[in-house]
Amino acid sequence: MTAIDQENLAYMTLKSVQARFDCEPAQLTESQKHEAQQHAQRQYRIETAVLASPMAQDVHVPASTVEDAFARIRQRYEAEADFLEGLERAGLGEAGLRRALLWELRVEAVMDRVAQNAKQIDPVDEELFYLNHLDRFHLPERRKVRHILITINDQFADNHHDAALKRIRQIAEQLKRHPRRFSQLAQRYSECPTAMNGGLLGEMPRGKLYPELDQVLFNLARGQISGPLRSPIGFHLLSCDSISQAKRMRFAEARPSIHELLDTRVRRATQRDWIRSLFA
Repeated sequence: MTAIDQENLAYMTLKSVQARFDCEPAQLTESQKHEAQQHAQRQYRIETAVLASPMAQDVHVPASTVEDAFARIRQRYEAEADFLEGLERAGLGEAGLRRALLWELRVEAVMDRVAQNAKQIDPVDEELFYLNHLDRFHLPERRKVRHILITINDQFADNHHDAALKRIRQIAEQLKRHPRRFSQLAQRYSECPTAMNGGLLGEMPRGKLYPELDQVLFNLARGQISGPLRSPIGFHLLSCDSISQAKRMRFAEARPSIHELLDTRVRRATQRDWIRSLFA
């Protein structure tokens, strides 16, 4: 195996480890390491056949595209030394990583070319998918919610439990007098990053917030503001800005996502069939 082949295999092994185990190769058990290596070797055989096919003969990847991919990987590391150390552990250098990325990008370009031969999606198939999967297009009740958060943190005097509770109660009193100033008070007092946007959390279905908040939110009327609520991170005030009732998405609304799903399936099936043909 050439040095370039070894670099490609090392890169594929690294990707396999990250995808399957979400850790560094050094953290793997022997069984996990063997599994990752076996997967990488299978992928290497497939990609070698892809790039040896007539479909790949005139595929060109600009150097700038390779550099962009290289820079995205580099940005995952805080320091240059960490980046170089990670490459060394993976059995790669900077030049080796660039060659592996060029290989990967050429494979992707070939597979995109193959996918262009996929059949067009029939509108009838789109409608049949919708009718056969109506449960997928049920939209649950959602509530547009804002909140004001005062955190509990014993490291700061103003955020001790009693002090935080006193502050949130004072804000609640202001809201009783001026309920329309919720966004303004969130910007002034809330200790959540959403304060920059008036405390807006967005449209929430059930189960997205802490249970203590979720239960109260879905019992508020439109325009109603809760009293102080406790969660694991502190005290909250909630404002229910609007209520979207549960409904089923119409076919016209669902059609773009259905088309994308079916098109992806057909493209992948076309790619799989083409790869099989390389080994037939």
